Amino acid sequence: MASNQLRLWFSTLAYLLIHRLRDLIFEGTKWARATCSRIRLDFFEIAATVTTNCRRVVVRITAGYPYKEVWDLALRRLLQLKT
Repeated sequence: MASNQLRLWFSTLAYLLIHRLRDLIFEGTKWARATCSRIRLDFFEIAATVTTNCRRVVVRITAGYPYKEVWDLALRRLLQLKT
């Protein structure tokens, strides 16, 4: 029972995070009114290479990724939120 409750908490937190990101970074795009599952499928379930070190995280997306421009826009908006 406890493991099911933990999975429910994780799912709820992931949903709330995607919902908040949709409001902050997808404004003005066609994903501004998209469902959280659509955003998850289009932006988080992609083939990418992630490299990390102590100072940064590098995400390399394939050249054939159809939403690369929106991904770049989302990254720029996330970086603006930092300051």
